[in-house]
Amino acid sequence: MGDDALMLSLAALINMIVLDRKMKMYRRFVPKSGVQVILVFAISCVATTSDAAELNYNIAPKQVVPYKVNIVATTTSSRDTMTGTIAFTGKQSSDEQFTVGYVGSLSRRTTQSRSTGRAGRGGFGGFRGPGGPSIPGFMGRGVSMGGLTRMTNEVVVGRRGEIRKLTGQSQLPYLIGNLSILPFEALPKGDQKAWKVGTGISITEEEDSPFFGGPFRGNKTVTTGGSESATYKIQKDDGKLVTIATTYRLVSPAAKKNGQAIEIKGTGTFIFNRELGVPESHEMKRTVTVTENGSTVTTPMTIAYHRIPVEDYQTQQKARQDMIAKAQKAHAERSAKANAAAKAAEGKKLDPEKKKQILAELNSSKWPTIAQRLRSMSRFVPHPDDFDVAMRVKELQTHNVLSVYRVARELWLKLDPIVEAGKKEMTTATTAGDDPFATADEKKSNEGRGLREWTSGEFKVEAEFVRFDGTKIVLKRKDGKELSVPINLLSPADQKIAEALKKPAKPKNPFE
Repeated sequence: MGDDALMLSLAALINMIVLDRKMKMYRRFVPKSGVQVILVFAISCVATTSDAAELNYNIAPKQVVPYKVNIVATTTSSRDTMTGTIAFTGKQSSDEQFTVGYVGSLSRRTTQSRSTGRAGRGGFGGFRGPGGPSIPGFMGRGVSMGGLTRMTNEVVVGRRGEIRKLTGQSQLPYLIGNLSILPFEALPKGDQKAWKVGTGISITEEEDSPFFGGPFRGNKTVTTGGSESATYKIQKDDGKLVTIATTYRLVSPAAKKNGQAIEIKGTGTFIFNRELGVPESHEMKRTVTVTENGSTVTTPMTIAYHRIPVEDYQTQQKARQDMIAKAQKAHAERSAKANAAAKAAEGKKLDPEKKKQILAELNSSKWPTIAQRLRSMSRFVPHPDDFDVAMRVKELQTHNVLSVYRVARELWLKLDPIVEAGKKEMTTATTAGDDPFATADEKKSNEGRGLREWTSGEFKVEAEFVRFDGTKIVLKRKDGKELSVPINLLSPADQKIAEALKKPAKPKNPFE
């Protein structure tokens, strides 16, 4: 099996860790294959003692402890860098445990390896097999990774670092675990100078997973064992800072024949602040090795965090809040400007070139183009001359792409009453002079009917013709008041219209 195919199969591996509150275990759920890994923690201490006082975690209520985190994973196709700041704030405390609130996230940046020549080849990179995902779930792409999104968790921690309760998730890729519990390493009981944390692993793989491809049937299961361990040894203790050498190893054999086996191992230096009762820093180097059918791929990683001054963290948070406020203000200004422009354009005739572009996009053979144009028309109020644009929106309600249909339907609900009102207004204002089927005489005889401007010397009035009264013409103003004006006092143009009005108007169409 090639490296790409091997890494593609990692999509069937662990991607999320959830704390089992009662059993004090971690469960790792595996997509596609439905593999479930249960780790039961046990701490054993090597009988090597020192005269130093016992190490204990202690984050008091309202105490803030921030950390800077940096993680780098180097695959055969890319370099994955995750950096960010996290912080813990004390909430409650007792003799046995304390509760902290967690907030933070890491930002992720992936750069492609120059040696590969292109992205997505080898290692944990994005090789795409026939019908397969572009990037395996192991990398945390295509699956929920709360550690890469700003999250808040609540964690209950024992004085020796045992995680007793975790509310929320902040999962990281590469099987690193939850970001919200990353700093809490195991501490020894008593004054031991060296200690070990051991775990037993039981892996059960279901051929028909309840998480993928339909209901759980339980037709076939394959169970295997494994182990996870971490060792700690104090190298230096100056009374304030305790320097501890750490090792880590996880061995997960293949759950079934021709399956994949995983080994993760590494070393690090963990520094604990005895005076504050909090981790000071931890720098780790790990190697993930995956073997399947005789093929092996290795990915090295570095995981590091260090405590930063509270003042620096507060300065960062203020800068972040200022940046958010600035972005919100800019967004509000852009929205206000866009709303003002849309308001000013309401009911105005579209520019011919703009209208041509809109209709071209609404008639496009590419549905994303249609959908994007429809969304951009959310404030569109058509002029009567642009009702053909509105009618095209109405037609798109029958489009076979659901996203186009939904946007068109929502937009038409706004346009429909506008178009109907416009049609009624056009019908009321229409006379035989506007009728394309009327004769020239019919148009002329109806030219002065309806509301129009009449002129007499320097005087003007907006009124509609009512009747003739001898040598006078009776007009009705907008306010309903009737005026009787001698015909010979009208302007020459209006006198001609008055003469034409003496001829009978075209009968009203009974079918309109």
